[in-house]
Amino acid sequence: MDLNFIALLVVLATISGVTFGTGYIADRKGRSFIAWAALGFFLGILGLLLAAIVPAKKPSYEEY
Repeated sequence: MDLNFIALLVVLATISGVTFGTGYIADRKGRSFIAWAALGFFLGILGLLLAAIVPAKKPSYEEY
């Protein structure tokens, strides 16, 4: 395999991991998976850090 192909696979795996990781963390805190995954895609590690520090959303009375 070509080294450039392996580097491309590593970059794509990293982008995918950050994107889905950001969405997963936000989803666990009661936030939108899709919106935060998009944020993680466009902002990268910064989006992941934002998802980690944002406080959990308090459920409204309708969600009980």
